[in-house]
Amino acid sequence: MTYQFFGLIDQKLAPFGEPFCDEIEFAHSPALQNGAFELTQEARISGDLFTSILFRGYYRVLIPVRVDFDHGRVEPAQHCEPLTPQGSQDLCDFPVRVDERLPAPLDTFVRLYPQPDARTTPQHVVVHPNSQVRFLAARTRLNWNREPNRSESSRQELPWLRVRIDGTEGWLQAPEDLEALGLQPAG
Repeated sequence: MTYQFFGLIDQKLAPFGEPFCDEIEFAHSPALQNGAFELTQEARISGDLFTSILFRGYYRVLIPVRVDFDHGRVEPAQHCEPLTPQGSQDLCDFPVRVDERLPAPLDTFVRLYPQPDARTTPQHVVVHPNSQVRFLAARTRLNWNREPNRSESSRQELPWLRVRIDGTEGWLQAPEDLEALGLQPAG
């Protein structure tokens, strides 16, 4: 989908940058109230913010978006490129929202990795039907580009999800582990 934002520049309605293609669904933003975005401010980020949603099949990733009225731009509020042994991977950690969790009726297990890296050794953690599960963050690539078909590649990637299960924290990514936690694929 292609998006274009508009705002007032020199007392005239003007585009905030060029149109761009993104996998974020702005129409489903929790900040969208009565057809307009409700903007907030955060001390560590200049400009106004709203939160939008990136659906990842099992859960939703909350993406902060920055509106820069001074320069007439709309862009991701978070730019991060964590360094890894392989170099920069252009990945960011974002909050997540799980709409529904349906715990398995019997004990099951998941593979929790100490880092979001399948080359590390996972710990097998038992998930009981009454386990306390917290969804902490998703590490994903955020495409914010001007080319219509570039975002398709990352749509197929399932982000690493950081969770805490009965006090044990780690990362998981495989569909079978997500489903063992009680998350169901949708969309």
